[in-house]
Amino acid sequence: MSSIIVKGNFPTNTIKGYVTKYYGEYDMLDAQWKPMFQAESSDRAFELEALTGNFTVVPAKPEASNITYQSAQELFNTTYNHTSFGSGFQISKEAKDDGKELDLLTKYSRQLGQAAKRTNEINGANIMNRGFDSNYKGGDGVQLYTTAHPVASGTQSNTQVVQAAFSEASLEDLCVLVKKMKDYDGNFASFKTEALCLPPELEFEAERILNSVSRVATANNDLNAIKASGKFPKGFSINQYLDSANRFFIKTTALDGLKFFDRTSPEFSMDSAFDAEVSKYKIFFRNSFGWTDFRGTVAGGNF
Repeated sequence: MSSIIVKGNFPTNTIKGYVTKYYGEYDMLDAQWKPMFQAESSDRAFELEALTGNFTVVPAKPEASNITYQSAQELFNTTYNHTSFGSGFQISKEAKDDGKELDLLTKYSRQLGQAAKRTNEINGANIMNRGFDSNYKGGDGVQLYTTAHPVASGTQSNTQVVQAAFSEASLEDLCVLVKKMKDYDGNFASFKTEALCLPPELEFEAERILNSVSRVATANNDLNAIKASGKFPKGFSINQYLDSANRFFIKTTALDGLKFFDRTSPEFSMDSAFDAEVSKYKIFFRNSFGWTDFRGTVAGGNF
């Protein structure tokens, strides 16, 4: 079949007033990847981010003695290679002229925008979907979510040692994990939990756990500590593009965790084939998703 949209693709539209509604076009939700990612712009072919070591403590200085100078070094590099995306449609003059009832240009231009948005949703969610997959390694040589991120002395975790289903208890365990996180050199990092991201299957359980005044599913009148202590000031979001019904993801206050670089925002343009009387409309954009510091996110859930 030709990729050119011709009037034969819409036979009902040849009868004026026949088509009053077109089925197959849907509204898109607000960007579902945004609550978990730090969004930045880029003006380079790629972005290279370096994770560096930190100073430990300031030693005591005896009177009249010299200051002790500490050193620092670059640890891991993460490269964000921007991917180019482009698509479009072609429409004949006849289809464009006869397609007034459907307003084809407006319709398919809008759908190009929706397709671009959907592309970003999939690519953003895949950072989390592939987070436990050792085939997708970060700058420190391991996958995003693991108990074995290399640090100066041993390893560090940003997930549960024993994976457990989403619950009040498992959520509390991850909050404690974030509170006890250290930097590469072993200093306590003082991070906090910020936002929670879930698949649609866990939405109602999250509503109960995060927003109930008292503890969930107990006969006791205990305080809901997660809500009372404000562990998730930005609440929770639902991401339809997560491929597991059981995994859940937390964004922490660590900088340079999950990141999105916008190199070229979506651009619409058009051209025409003079002899064939065919108009071409396209969209083009460039961006990248990834992560620099694993401390920017923790995750759990049974598999």
